[in-house]
Amino acid sequence: MSYMQVMLDFITCKFPFWGTCNFRFEPETKTIFIQCLTSDARAKILADAQRISALDINVEQFVIKLPKSSDIVISHTPRI
Repeated sequence: MSYMQVMLDFITCKFPFWGTCNFRFEPETKTIFIQCLTSDARAKILADAQRISALDINVEQFVIKLPKSSDIVISHTPRI
């Protein structure tokens, strides 16, 4: 099982209400791109922004994309 498969299994179990989204991971920048198909899916992801930023899964940022809308970036916030 690849790193991406493990990470997506974890994310979809932790956040099951995100709906249908497409994911892409760039290991060089440790970025996950989440392509939302609807504004409702994007709103559900944004509702979890604080929990997403606290994830410690070796991802520096999540970029939420929706056609015809600005991208939203959620950066990892290290725990102190």
